[in-house]
Amino acid sequence: RNERVSGGLDGVANRPLKSLINRTRYLKEKADKSEEQAAEKVSAVKTFTEGATLESPRDEILYGAYRLVWTGNFPKTVPAGSTPQGTGGVG
Repeated sequence: RNERVSGGLDGVANRPLKSLINRTRYLKEKADKSEEQAAEKVSAVKTFTEGATLESPRDEILYGAYRLVWTGNFPKTVPAGSTPQGTGGVG
């Protein structure tokens, strides 16, 4: 063979590996950021126990382990200590 492979950190043989490392790091950062953004958008901090006012279909309310949304007219007032059945039903 007449071709020489230049080695070392910046050598030709290592370029694909460095590219893969950089791409993997980039994708991991993007995935982490997406997870954080999704968690912010779907966080349900309102509960039937405490009561709440729901302003849009994106507002979720917790009833035990269930995450519920209201699909009727807004704003929807949920009294403290109420249940889904007592404030408009589930369906």
